[in-house]
Amino acid sequence: MAIRRSTLLFWLLLLLGVGQERAHAQHASELERIQAAMAAGDAEGVLSKVEDRVDIALLDQGRLYNHAQAIFVMKEFFRRYPPKSFTIRNEEQEVANWFATGQYTNRYDGKEFSVYLRLRLRASSWHLAAIRVSSVTGR
Repeated sequence: MAIRRSTLLFWLLLLLGVGQERAHAQHASELERIQAAMAAGDAEGVLSKVEDRVDIALLDQGRLYNHAQAIFVMKEFFRRYPPKSFTIRNEEQEVANWFATGQYTNRYDGKEFSVYLRLRLRASSWHLAAIRVSSVTGR
């Protein structure tokens, strides 16, 4: 009986580990998708998987937006500040939330912006919950 319990425990721990790796891999691909969409100035791509309401703060002005409003706001941001590049610098997980920070560079004048992203795990799928963009001081 002891062998069966240890075998069961082994398989249970293995399955839990695989589930966590799968969630991390899904998160990584979601973050890569968002990074590519930000670098391309693709508002619809950035916001293709969002919460019912997404918190967007652009240059210290923000609020909660529904999906259609959020697309409009991000399109306007990309129109005013077209991307030269966007790179994720750091990411961190905390229970069912993933946080990422990145650097967005404007194509016209090279101005840099700090970007903060928060994704939430809902029904085993990652959804964008917040985007905050602020100017980098001294630029």
